[in-house]
Amino acid sequence: MKVKDIIRSKGSVVHSVPETAMAHDVAKRLRDLNIGAIVVTTSEGDFLGLVNERDLVRGVANQGPKLFDLEVRALMSSVVCSCGPDDDVESVMLTMTEQRVRHVPVFDGEALVGIISIGDVVKQRLDELSIEAKTLHDYISFPR
Repeated sequence: MKVKDIIRSKGSVVHSVPETAMAHDVAKRLRDLNIGAIVVTTSEGDFLGLVNERDLVRGVANQGPKLFDLEVRALMSSVVCSCGPDDDVESVMLTMTEQRVRHVPVFDGEALVGIISIGDVVKQRLDELSIEAKTLHDYISFPR
């Protein structure tokens, strides 16, 4: 299974905010979109990093309520692991587990083509296992 299979099934919509967006607006946007991470872009629209729920929680713990008056670039993760559409889902899952990240941007060359979450990866794997189990069940149950 490849990353592009996940992108194909979930869609390639990537939500973003400019680096100058205020943290409280980003928190509201995450809530309203029901997502756990959002891309942060430069004023030219280029990928700069990700900000996720963990970044906001760390920010509140470190800065207190004044965090919400900061620009998102002050709390985003700029060093992020990424993957490509042709990468194996298993290797991306291993990287996500080892690096303890829940969201990975997907780049096709320089172009950002999607974001996958650990939930997307787990769902895809569960779907695969369900199909495998049904196939094995049908094989075992087939009258000889």
